This record gives sequence, structure tokens and C-alpha cells, in this order.
Amino acid sequence: MAFILKKHLFIIALFALLFFSNNVFAQSYRGLISQTFMQIAEKGNVIKTNKPLIIIYNRNYCSLYIGDKISYFPVESYSTSIKEGNIEESFLSGETSTTTFGWYLIRILHNNNGESDITINLPSIPGGAAYFVQKAKIYSENGKVSGKVFVNNWEQLNKDFNYNDSLHKINEKRKLDELAKAKYDDSVKIASKEKEKKEKEERNKIILEEKLNTGNNEYVFKSRDAQSYLTKKIDSAVSVNIRHISKIGKIKLYINRNGNIDSCTNVYPFESYISKINEIVMGLNLKVAPFSIDGKAYHSYAIVDLMIDEYFYENNKNQNKKSKGLGVMGW
Repeated sequence: MAFILKKHLFIIALFALLFFSNNVFAQSYRGLISQTFMQIAEKGNVIKTNKPLIIIYNRNYCSLYIGDKISYFPVESYSTSIKEGNIEESFLSGETSTTTFGWYLIRILHNNNGESDITINLPSIPGGAAYFVQKAKIYSENGKVSGKVFVNNWEQLNKDFNYNDSLHKINEKRKLDELAKAKYDDSVKIASKEKEKKEKEERNKIILEEKLNTGNNEYVFKSRDAQSYLTKKIDSAVSVNIRHISKIGKIKLYINRNGNIDSCTNVYPFESYISKINEIVMGLNLKVAPFSIDGKAYHSYAIVDLMIDEYFYENNKNQNKKSKGLGVMGW
């Protein structure tokens, strides 16, 4: 019964120590030292190293001295717990200019005899690596153990931590500023390119509209039958009115926005007849589907074949009679 009571009192004392460390330890440093440490390397090989391992830490910062190497880093994810009647502290190393977040995973187990076991894992190293210390001694506040001076004294250590933390924050701010500037520059470039693209599209639309409004738009018939019908109508009318010659060539028809063919000019070889031909074509009141782009109609032109031949008229007059009155063509 007395044993059980003593065990309960010990656990209560551990909780009290845990509470004390949470409220007081955050403002001070704890230090542990061992003159040797065990190193677990690749394939689980264990190597004993006769060099000191020193850890000085609190909830915010840690100084780690392993062999001949010293590291400063902010403490992340600090926690305390009771494990099998002992107090266990654990934390991760924060990011520094030389190591990534979580480079060190540190666990320290304090037993009721005032002894501490230290385990330092390096999970980021391929294959894994770790350092292990049993029964580390308390590191004295004046920075001396067995007459030797290690690292720095407490006041200087605190200054070093604050200085390194300031550098870290400055570097982080610089990185964030550079990232923000890069994003801003990218957004400006994208906006500029979009603006240039829209301006170019608008300029192209204006240029195209100006070109279309000149009327220099070649009309393309939708079918050979439509074109053949038109040329036969013109051939027949011209052959009736201009007799006793035989000529084959081309004329240029002008089509307005409504699709009406309202005039023509010579291409070749009707120079001496073009005035009469134009009069004849205008009298036919011919119409086609207007030249249009995106639903908007424009003036256009069509170059068609013309054959003046009285025999052509005589041979086709019966056909002309059948097609008389078809002056509007829906193509």
C-alpha cells in the first residue's frame, strides 16, 4: 500500500515538474552534455564517437553541438509528455539558411534520477541517420564543464539566437518580397500582353473594315450554275443589241450592298462597246446575294466571261424565252 502511494506521489510530482517547465522553462535555457555519443549510420551500423555532444534549448530556440559541428535553429512543434513515469520532451528543428524544416527530430527523456537520454533523428537523410546519448549531464550555466569552455556563455548564446532569428526573419521577408514582386511582374506582363493582343485585334478589325469598305472585294459565286445563269443572261442581252460581231472576253460587274449589279467595266477586249454593254447590263436589273462578312454587307465585284455572238443568240433564244423574268438570283 505504501509503495502504491509513493508511486502516485511520484507521478503527481512529475506533473508538477511538467507544469513548472511549461511556465518557467520558456524563458530560460536547459543544457545537456555528453563526452561521447553513438551514431547510427547507414544499414543500422552503430559507431561510438569520442567527441562531445551538447544541446542547449528552450521552447523557441536550440543550439546543437555534435562533434565539431554547431547548429542554431528555431524550435518547432515543441511538446512535453509523461512516458512510463518519465518526462519526455520532443521538438523539430525549424528552417534555417542551411537546413530545411524538420531536419532534426529531437527527443529527450528525463528520469527521476536526474539523468537524461537524448535521441536526435535526421529523417531527411536517405537511409536515415541518428545520434544517441545515454545519461547526459546537466550543462552548467557558466558554460563550463570539467574546466572546459563549450559554445558560448548564456548571455552571448541568447544574443546569438536573437541575431540569427532576426536574420532568418529578414531572409524570409526578402524571399516573400521577391516572390510577391515576381508575381506582380508576371501579372503586369500578362496584363500587358492581353492589352497588346486586344489592341492588335482592334487594329486588325479597323484595317479589315477599311479594306472591306473600299469595295475591292471579289465576289465568289456559290455554284457554277449560278454563275452560268448570270453570264448567259448578259450574253443573250448583249448579243441581241450588238450584232454582226463575234468576240469573247471578260467584263467586271459592280455589285452594291443590296446585291444589285448596277454597272460594269471592260476587262478585255470590249473597249469600244463597254458603254453600250454597261447600259444593257444596268437595264437587266440583275441581283445576287450580297457579299457579306459576319452578317454585314459590302460592295463587291465579279469578273465574268462575255461572248458577243449573233449565232449564240439565235441558237439560245428559245431558252431565253423560258428563263425570261428570272432577274433575281438567290445565291
